[in-house]
Amino acid sequence: MHKFIAPGICLLMHLFAYAKEVNGSSNNYSVLALSAAIIDHHLFTTHEGLHSITTEKGGWAPINRADLSTILGKSDGESTMSPGGSGTNVIKGLAQLGEKCALVGKVGNDLRGEYYTKKLRSYGIMYY
Repeated sequence: MHKFIAPGICLLMHLFAYAKEVNGSSNNYSVLALSAAIIDHHLFTTHEGLHSITTEKGGWAPINRADLSTILGKSDGESTMSPGGSGTNVIKGLAQLGEKCALVGKVGNDLRGEYYTKKLRSYGIMYY
């Protein structure tokens, strides 16, 4: 039996059929997620550095590339990246627990998109 993690139950049947068609079999994963392909950037900063970016500690907000470049330029420390998005974050954890996972989403045809799919494969997550 397959478990699904996705916003929008009406899409699940289509996603399942698509993954089955592309993969040739529906038995290669136990969890199928629908997720936005977001790259999370993690960096360490001082309290003052954080305050110059936002007044809310622990908050979340999407930003554009120009703002990201500015933030990274002000950062004293090293930053790391990891594939993100709600569904992706959940199946990364499930894959680490031994579940066979697959992801359906749209990824850009650029270096970040290549990074995203390469990291998913390294976690053992199939990508459609």
